[in-house]
Amino acid sequence: MRGNMLKTIFQIDNDSPLIFTAIHSGHALTKLAQGNMNLLDNLRLVEEDPYTDLFAKLHDNFVITPYSRFEIDLNRRRTTALYRTADDCWGLDSRKDIPSEAQENLAFQIYDEFYADMKLHLDKLLKKYPKFIILDLHSYNHNRAGDGRPFDDPQKNPEIIIGTSNMSEKWHPMIKDFHKHLLDFDFEGRPLDVRINVKYPGGNFPRWIHNTYPEQGISIAMEVKKIFMNEWTGKIYPERFKLLQDFTLHMKKFLLDYLA
Repeated sequence: MRGNMLKTIFQIDNDSPLIFTAIHSGHALTKLAQGNMNLLDNLRLVEEDPYTDLFAKLHDNFVITPYSRFEIDLNRRRTTALYRTADDCWGLDSRKDIPSEAQENLAFQIYDEFYADMKLHLDKLLKKYPKFIILDLHSYNHNRAGDGRPFDDPQKNPEIIIGTSNMSEKWHPMIKDFHKHLLDFDFEGRPLDVRINVKYPGGNFPRWIHNTYPEQGISIAMEVKKIFMNEWTGKIYPERFKLLQDFTLHMKKFLLDYLA
């Protein structure tokens, strides 16, 4: 990658076939993208997944990307990964102008190097283990009406969404047991509302994992509703955030037991 570029953190060297990823946690932009950005930083942050990197870093192996999805969206297919117009990103007019050829080339360089590096690390991991699991962490908004306005209908917006995009049916029994395990977690004296494939079944990254490693790779997309923060101001709610960190450790136990 070109000089002075930020790099994705690949910590996949510890003795474990379980990896937590936070590929939408980044907020950085290259100078080219920053010069063409039409959104203020706080508005970009609303659509990013802040703090998911702090969930991922609790675990032995993790992957964290520094760049914002407004630079290049690593969870979309390459053909749709660069936001060019408002139709590409929730109606937001994110660009002053259509990205130049230089902006596109740099963004796609980040995209291609991420997937190439990911494959190198996973190929190396598979020399030690017969299979691996990736827990692909994301977060999502539930206060679209605005700060201080009513929250979105909780019946349609679970606190945790498990996505199984493009996953082989042979892994479905494990996902069913995983779901039951997550319901055992005590969150403020009750179980979390955990559902499968509601709204977000998973994006391109887990699809790529399953297509590239159909017999050896399991990628579980997980969307955490932003109940641990104010999605408009970025303010974190420490007690709830700590509980959700503990929740990731709870899921880690099940996944390692499954891989054992």
